[in-house]
Amino acid sequence: MMVLRTLFLFLALVLTATTALAADYQVGANDTLDVVVYDNPDLSSSVNVSANGTINFPLVGEINVAGKTTRQIEGLIKTRLIAGKLLRDPQVRVTVANFKSQSIAVLGAVNKPGKFAMEGARTVLDVIAEAGGLTGDAGDKILLVKRGGGREKTLTVDMHNFNIGDFSKNYEVGSGDVLIIPKNDSFYIYGEVRSPGLYRLEKNMTVMQALSVGGGLTDRGTQKKLVISRRNKSGKVLELKAGLTDSIRPDDVIYVKESIF
Repeated sequence: MMVLRTLFLFLALVLTATTALAADYQVGANDTLDVVVYDNPDLSSSVNVSANGTINFPLVGEINVAGKTTRQIEGLIKTRLIAGKLLRDPQVRVTVANFKSQSIAVLGAVNKPGKFAMEGARTVLDVIAEAGGLTGDAGDKILLVKRGGGREKTLTVDMHNFNIGDFSKNYEVGSGDVLIIPKNDSFYIYGEVRSPGLYRLEKNMTVMQALSVGGGLTDRGTQKKLVISRRNKSGKVLELKAGLTDSIRPDDVIYVKESIF
């Protein structure tokens, strides 16, 4: 599992490094734009997008840029310069110097939770990598809360899919979305086992596998006296006799008793 998780983090970092700032990023309020008019340094400047989505450009005046890409803004400035008979064929370059209008929140078991600017198109893997990767106690299920279009829906991403090379659910994320990485489910095992403690609960894990994770039985332990303490829906803790092939549930406590012989 550790190898697969390491492979996932490596892949996520590669994807982030190779994702250029997308040309389809839509500029919004509070972004900062660097505008270069080649061969005309007096017109080149850094401008802030106002709360109402406009910029003030030298000799041109106010331009509405909200919801437009940098390529579209280049065209608007070029058109204004030509229309005002300021330049015949201006070459304009616009880049986003500071992304502030769009962000996504990352919560839970990542190394750097918080809000991150949407610097162009981003996917689940891109955002996790930007948040420093998963912590060691991250669970296998990732929740993506989509908030676009006035509707809210939650998508579930299974880490196992990424580990086996299936990236069909590496969803694209949008501004205002929330990515939640819960901690992994766990179980506790104690009594006559060599390494009692709290362990990660793997998918479809059985009591036999739990014993193995716990280092196996001590010389005094017996497989015939296994008890699982499990909390039911009402919160009451039940003690259940357990067999080696029984499945384990989240937060189960397995007790291995001592053999009387």
